[in-house]
Amino acid sequence: MPTDQTDSFICCIVDKAFNHGDFIALEELLAPDSSTTILMRQMLNNCMGLKQLITSYRLAFPDLHCSVGDEIRVGDKLAGKWTMRGTHQGLFMGNRPTGKQMQVQGIIFARFEGG
Repeated sequence: MPTDQTDSFICCIVDKAFNHGDFIALEELLAPDSSTTILMRQMLNNCMGLKQLITSYRLAFPDLHCSVGDEIRVGDKLAGKWTMRGTHQGLFMGNRPTGKQMQVQGIIFARFEGG
């Protein structure tokens, strides 16, 4: 794992997948049987569900931008704080566009296995 945060696993996922819609990066970085926790109905808790989640955000918030703040790695575990910003311009979870800006923060937890 690189020590430079700009090359970190979480930064790479956030930048490539959320900011640029590059799902190839997800397939390259996540194990095929990896599981995710997605707290939205009818989305699978795997890479496909994560792709669906990202797509729904990118459609509803076309100016979506995500960034990663602090990261902590201990052994095979990694945690990173992220911030997501955008303007609500498309349908999202059944809600019509409001034109309002949103900002959400959260934490990503990851575990590495087999390199």
